[in-house]
Amino acid sequence: QPDWSLFLPLPLPLIKLKGKKKIVFSSVLRMDFLFSYYFLFRYYNNFILCTEHKVSTAKCFWPNPLAEGFITGIHRQFFTNCTSDKVHWEDPPDKILVPLIFIPILLTVAMVGLVVWCSKRNDILV
Repeated sequence: QPDWSLFLPLPLPLIKLKGKKKIVFSSVLRMDFLFSYYFLFRYYNNFILCTEHKVSTAKCFWPNPLAEGFITGIHRQFFTNCTSDKVHWEDPPDKILVPLIFIPILLTVAMVGLVVWCSKRNDILV
């Protein structure tokens, strides 16, 4: 059974209404996150443990093709609408990319030149 204490209202920051402080509870935000977390991970873990137990009771090795087919079928049935939004990385435009490459190179060359120039001048150190 689910632990319903997870879905109790979560107090949000105090809000002042005409000099009075009022605590606002938001169980919806907490419930959405915990509901997803609880049912996805808890029941999925129970499903895997149950499948492993049944396979070991049948004196089979884990994982085996039959158990994998069963798990794959469950995934196809319940997780077909789960999409992962993959971020498509692109290079920045050349107007941005060229300065990002050449500014550190030029600063490095300038600093090396400054160190060499200062090391050749003995009168600064004396």
